[in-house]
Amino acid sequence: MEFFLQSGNLPFSIALATLLGIGLLELGSFFVGFSLSHLLDHYGIHHEVDTDVDHLSLFAKFIGWLRYKNTPLIVLIISFLAEFSLIGLSLQFILKQVINVTLPWYIAVIPTFLVTLPLLRLTSMLLGKIIMKDETTAVDTVSFRGLYAVIVIGTAERGSPTQAKVVDCFGQSHYIMVEPFQENMKIEQNQKVLLLNKKDDTTFYVEPISTIEGDLLNV
Repeated sequence: MEFFLQSGNLPFSIALATLLGIGLLELGSFFVGFSLSHLLDHYGIHHEVDTDVDHLSLFAKFIGWLRYKNTPLIVLIISFLAEFSLIGLSLQFILKQVINVTLPWYIAVIPTFLVTLPLLRLTSMLLGKIIMKDETTAVDTVSFRGLYAVIVIGTAERGSPTQAKVVDCFGQSHYIMVEPFQENMKIEQNQKVLLLNKKDDTTFYVEPISTIEGDLLNV
């Protein structure tokens, strides 16, 4: 503990503590119906950032360079925190054992950051390929129209989409964002819905199954 709290190790210890905090937050999401990972990906930078597009900000281009296709943003953050903290602490530990000194934190972060970036890109590529293997058959999300899905997180409202799980014709599970087609409607967690038209690239309009069944009974 004394080694972790040394001034030269504070940036790496903070990164490690942040990593543990994110893990606890994600664990708690199962109980409160909130997902940090889906919040980041829904409101953050889009998965497929084109690094050649001139109008993108420098930060967006940098994130696009780091991310590999469908690697979730939360995975990128976790990987960075883990690699940055472990590389930095290892560097300081080796220096302590060999020459019995550690670098000041403002010097130690420079080589650590320079080593972390290419390693992070490699990690993102490897994890991205693993994630892509889960999708054994390429399916256009437009083909989801007319399929049933189940709300898995939170409550869907108009203008406030949430996550739903849909199984395609190949038996492959997909997680998409959905919101009610009708105004002033709320669709609770675990409720079954019918996928209608796409609102945009990431969100579908849906109708609760109970509403559809009621309409049919009134015909």
